[in-house]
Amino acid sequence: MPSAITTRRRRDRWATAICRQDKHHQWARANHGTLWDYRIENESKADQKARLRKAQGLCFACPLRAMCREYHQTLTNETGEHMTGVWGGQIIEEASRGQLKAA
Repeated sequence: MPSAITTRRRRDRWATAICRQDKHHQWARANHGTLWDYRIENESKADQKARLRKAQGLCFACPLRAMCREYHQTLTNETGEHMTGVWGGQIIEEASRGQLKAA
Protein backbone atom coordinates (compact mmCIF):
# COMPACT_ATOMS: atom_id res chain seq x y z
CA MET A 1 0.00 0.00 0.00
CA PRO A 2 1.46 3.42 -0.94
CA SER A 3 2.30 5.84 1.83
CA ALA A 4 0.49 9.17 2.23
CA ILE A 5 3.61 10.97 1.01
CA THR A 6 3.82 8.82 -2.12
CA THR A 7 0.12 9.36 -2.80
CA ARG A 8 0.47 13.15 -2.43
CA ARG A 9 3.43 13.19 -4.81
CA ARG A 10 1.46 11.29 -7.42
CA ARG A 11 -1.43 13.69 -7.09
CA ASP A 12 0.79 16.75 -7.46
CA ARG A 13 0.99 17.08 -11.21
CA TRP A 14 3.44 19.98 -10.83
CA ALA A 15 5.98 18.11 -8.67
CA THR A 16 8.51 17.80 -11.50
CA ALA A 17 8.20 21.40 -12.68
CA ILE A 18 11.53 23.24 -12.61
CA CYS A 19 9.89 26.27 -10.99
CA ARG A 20 8.99 24.09 -7.99
CA GLN A 21 12.61 23.32 -7.09
CA ASP A 22 13.71 24.49 -3.65
CA LYS A 23 16.45 26.76 -5.00
CA HIS A 24 13.83 28.80 -6.87
CA HIS A 25 11.65 29.10 -3.75
CA GLN A 26 14.70 30.34 -1.84
CA TRP A 27 15.45 32.88 -4.57
CA ALA A 28 11.84 34.09 -4.45
CA ARG A 29 11.96 34.62 -0.68
CA ALA A 30 15.23 36.54 -0.96
CA ASN A 31 14.05 38.70 -3.87
CA HIS A 32 10.38 39.24 -2.97
CA GLY A 33 9.19 37.67 -6.19
CA THR A 34 9.86 34.71 -8.43
CA LEU A 35 11.98 34.45 -11.55
CA TRP A 36 8.67 33.96 -13.37
CA ASP A 37 6.94 37.15 -12.14
CA TYR A 38 6.63 39.78 -14.84
CA ARG A 39 7.57 42.61 -12.52
CA ILE A 40 9.42 42.76 -9.19
CA GLU A 41 9.33 46.01 -7.25
CA ASN A 42 12.44 48.22 -7.56
CA GLU A 43 13.92 46.06 -10.32
CA SER A 44 15.64 47.85 -13.21
CA LYS A 45 14.46 47.17 -16.77
CA ALA A 46 17.81 45.52 -17.57
CA ASP A 47 17.57 43.24 -14.52
CA GLN A 48 13.94 42.44 -15.37
CA LYS A 49 14.83 41.50 -18.93
CA ALA A 50 17.72 39.27 -17.81
CA ARG A 51 15.58 37.58 -15.14
CA LEU A 52 12.69 36.92 -17.54
CA ARG A 53 15.06 35.45 -20.13
CA LYS A 54 16.57 33.19 -17.46
CA ALA A 55 13.09 32.04 -16.42
CA GLN A 56 12.18 31.47 -20.04
CA GLY A 57 15.28 29.32 -20.53
CA LEU A 58 14.43 27.24 -17.47
CA CYS A 59 10.94 26.70 -18.86
CA PHE A 60 12.35 25.32 -22.11
CA ALA A 61 14.08 22.59 -20.07
CA CYS A 62 10.94 21.79 -18.05
CA PRO A 63 9.02 18.58 -18.78
CA LEU A 64 5.74 20.37 -17.97
CA ARG A 65 6.17 23.34 -20.29
CA ALA A 66 3.17 22.56 -22.52
CA MET A 67 0.97 21.80 -19.52
CA CYS A 68 1.96 25.14 -17.96
CA ARG A 69 0.98 27.07 -21.10
CA GLU A 70 -2.34 25.24 -21.19
CA TYR A 71 -2.87 26.04 -17.50
CA HIS A 72 -2.22 29.74 -18.18
CA GLN A 73 -4.85 29.70 -20.92
CA THR A 74 -7.33 27.89 -18.67
CA LEU A 75 -6.79 30.38 -15.83
CA THR A 76 -7.19 33.30 -18.21
CA ASN A 77 -10.40 31.87 -19.67
CA GLU A 78 -11.91 30.90 -16.32
CA THR A 79 -11.07 34.08 -14.40
CA GLY A 80 -11.02 36.69 -17.14
CA GLU A 81 -7.83 38.00 -15.50
CA HIS A 82 -4.71 38.99 -17.41
CA MET A 83 -1.99 36.75 -15.95
CA THR A 84 1.46 38.22 -16.54
CA GLY A 85 4.80 36.52 -16.11
CA VAL A 86 6.54 33.60 -17.73
CA TRP A 87 4.21 30.70 -18.45
CA GLY A 88 5.57 27.63 -20.20
CA GLY A 89 8.44 29.60 -21.69
CA GLN A 90 6.28 32.44 -22.99
CA ILE A 91 6.72 35.92 -21.48
CA ILE A 92 3.29 37.44 -20.94
CA GLU A 93 3.69 41.19 -20.57
CA GLU A 94 1.42 43.71 -18.96
CA ALA A 95 -1.09 44.90 -21.54
CA SER A 96 -3.37 47.86 -21.84
CA ARG A 97 -7.14 47.45 -21.97
CA GLY A 98 -7.00 43.80 -20.88
CA GLN A 99 -5.46 42.50 -24.08
CA LEU A 100 -2.94 39.71 -23.72
CA LYS A 101 0.48 40.62 -24.98
CA ALA A 102 3.13 37.94 -25.43
CA ALA A 103 6.76 38.95 -25.84
